[in-house]
Amino acid sequence: MSVCLLIITLINDQLSHDNFHKKRARIYRVISQVKDRDGRLSTTATTTMPIAKIIENEYSGVEKTVTISKRLYGEGKTDDKLIPLRGLYADQSFFDVFGFSLTTGDKASALAEPFTIVLSEETALSLFNSNDVSGEVLEIGNLGLFTITGVVKNPPAKSHITFDVIASGSTMPILEKDNRLQRITDNWEDPYSSYVYILLEKDAHPDNFNTILSQIEERYLDKDAEVKIQFLLQSLSSITPGPLMNNKLTFTLPVEVIIFMGILAIIVMLSACFNYTNLSLSRALTRAKEVGIRKVTGATKWQVIKQFLFESILVSMLSMIIAILIFKFLLEAFNQMSIAQEISLNIREIYSTYFWFIIFGLIVGIIAGLSPALFLSSFKPIIVLKSAITGSGARASATHTGSIAGEDRVYEAAFKQSGIIRVGSFNQLFDVTKAFVHSPLPEGKRVAIINLAGSGCVTAVDACVINGLEIAELSQDTAAKIKTVYPD
Repeated sequence: MSVCLLIITLINDQLSHDNFHKKRARIYRVISQVKDRDGRLSTTATTTMPIAKIIENEYSGVEKTVTISKRLYGEGKTDDKLIPLRGLYADQSFFDVFGFSLTTGDKASALAEPFTIVLSEETALSLFNSNDVSGEVLEIGNLGLFTITGVVKNPPAKSHITFDVIASGSTMPILEKDNRLQRITDNWEDPYSSYVYILLEKDAHPDNFNTILSQIEERYLDKDAEVKIQFLLQSLSSITPGPLMNNKLTFTLPVEVIIFMGILAIIVMLSACFNYTNLSLSRALTRAKEVGIRKVTGATKWQVIKQFLFESILVSMLSMIIAILIFKFLLEAFNQMSIAQEISLNIREIYSTYFWFIIFGLIVGIIAGLSPALFLSSFKPIIVLKSAITGSGARASATHTGSIAGEDRVYEAAFKQSGIIRVGSFNQLFDVTKAFVHSPLPEGKRVAIINLAGSGCVTAVDACVINGLEIAELSQDTAAKIKTVYPD
């Protein structure tokens, strides 16, 4: 169960990405399918940078576009600190398209000017020990001096867009001109340079953009180029988890891995349920008498089923508590693995995971308890008065022509295994039989009669037939099994 919890956490972690963007239903990313000079096809999350302005300026249905490049990296230097930074270049429209917010600074102008930059909260604290850093100057490697215009608030959920800093996209042409950055802003031949996102207008349909992207290919791409590029559209919701592709902005698990993990969780869960069901069925024989007594006192089959299902769910939820404790140890070990460090798996960030834990516990309890509940609730009570319990009684019964010889322990074991209710006296026999009379009527009309004397059986058969019941004819196998515990 602890392994299943770990898998559920992993899946829920990946599904929670980018849920905080209010406009996420209208956000799409332009990706590229590239055919190299050897004819090999590959899909990359990036595309050519100039396509963003063409889409926004020349075609309708687009509210905003934003271009992102992750080529911002170097040593961030202040007066007394030096730390490595990895960040993004982004257009001024970044905060209009995505749901990131600023703790300080103005979103409308934070990335408007060249060499302006915003920091994440962690980066601001690392460099300045404060989040109030607007107006400060930060030097990054050989890229130059950047003026800090704001601090980005930690998002409420994970995103495939991660960064230490974001610099204004208008800085890139200047750096390209000074040969401090490779030329990509006007390069149609480089499909690996940038990430282009578009925010559709509310009434725009994404299917219409396939035709637009094809038109852009015809107009702006070199038909004789060795590397062929095809533009495609991908919704924000399908990025994480998403299909396997090259050059992702941030490492995330592909959807194929998520599906595999889900199937693995189901297999582990069913294995645990199968083991629990086997244990419950093996214990069922020890509770046959309990079920018989409950039915005698008026319990219906559905009430017995509910009882055992409740017990199974209760055991499952108690096991869940123990499993969560074990899971926390597993999570610490898992977080030390390289894959966990890449995706930054952290249960404390996803409280909704506990909701899925509860649902998982309920499902396990129902699946594991349903079969034993149906099996136990089908038991029918049988009452037996068996004498010759003591040694003297056994010797006395052996002198009677109608006796049923045998060890009392053998009968006791057979009665217990078969769910037969044994009474110790005629008074108890009459009392229990009276209870049966007032209990709910059994289902069906077929009756089987077993008695010591033939006359009693004949009388009982006549009474049953007169009252519209059918006398069941026992098969040879059933008769043989009865004789093993009730010999002639």
